[in-house]
Amino acid sequence: NEFSFITFFIFEKPYDKDLRTRYRPILEFDIDGNKEYYITPYMFHEAIEEICGNLLPFQVIPNEWASNQILRDFAKKLFQEHDKWLEDLCCRVIVARNLPYKRNIKAVNNISLEKAAAYIGTECFPNRYVGEIDFIVINKSAKIAYVIDAKHIKTKYHLQSFVADYSKFIGDKGYDEKLSFKVDWIQKHLYDVSREFECDCSDYSVQGLYVTETFVFYSITSEFPIIPVAWLGRYIETNDSLCFL
Repeated sequence: NEFSFITFFIFEKPYDKDLRTRYRPILEFDIDGNKEYYITPYMFHEAIEEICGNLLPFQVIPNEWASNQILRDFAKKLFQEHDKWLEDLCCRVIVARNLPYKRNIKAVNNISLEKAAAYIGTECFPNRYVGEIDFIVINKSAKIAYVIDAKHIKTKYHLQSFVADYSKFIGDKGYDEKLSFKVDWIQKHLYDVSREFECDCSDYSVQGLYVTETFVFYSITSEFPIIPVAWLGRYIETNDSLCFL
């Protein structure tokens, strides 16, 4: 009856991602022994968008697809390439503004970043290293050196995801700590940055930021700006960490 139908959806909501309508948009009902199927105008579009944007690029596929080798290989290929796609999008924004930049930097002025000891201020982190930097971008008019870390992060739809994102950025070996190593090194080696870019950066400020493909709830309170790539140009123009709101 109507009451039991409503009760089912209130108290037995399936939280298993494989049973959510945003992955499975066609609902099957057994009504007096007859199967009927329902779908709303936008559910199918949402499901395809979710699968293509939030599952396949992370090498996750619906269970029914897992037996298909072609689909498994396709998901693997997307997983291996999606970081490069995001970096390519960053490049377009940077190039459009004619800003000097370097990409996938493993050494600055012949100093290896992969072997450089990790520091934050005077604190040294044993057995940790600065590591490769996705982008160093020079904004001569604002006298800012940007240290950019491109992060391909799943689209989130609920505020509850704040905790999950927070745990990735904060804490030992979190994203923020790793970006802090890079920012600290650049701040202490502006002479070498100047040599690398063939311009005087000695009095530049250094700003670390993340560029993502999507909005991240944690960006509201994050230490470093987390900028959706569609808003990267706006951030460079305004230096507003919440320019996307």
